[in-house]
Amino acid sequence: MKTKKSLFKLLGITLFAQAVTSLIGGSIFLGPFDANVITDTSMRAIADSTQVAHISILLQMITGIIIIILGVAIYRVTGHEGKTIAIIALSFYIFEAVLLVVGQVFIFGLLEVSKL
Repeated sequence: MKTKKSLFKLLGITLFAQAVTSLIGGSIFLGPFDANVITDTSMRAIADSTQVAHISILLQMITGIIIIILGVAIYRVTGHEGKTIAIIALSFYIFEAVLLVVGQVFIFGLLEVSKL
């Protein structure tokens, strides 16, 4: 019973942490992206906000880790009910985290290119 209670507590904490880090990390670096086209002006704006970009990338990486923890917690809670569905859900959570991290690698690359 105590294990189940701590598992639900972990699930609640990871849901909240994932929402907060994703919201903050995704929104603090939106300033330089005010247009659909990357121009010299937007590259300069990105280069001028490198510290904010690094914080945003770090928060999104933390979000990726939390997404995987969330998937594992959901798997632990629901695994005994339907193992196949729980494994599919865990796989989708891991896939989401990988896509998020890969996207941040590209943003880091854009940041480095803008500094050049």
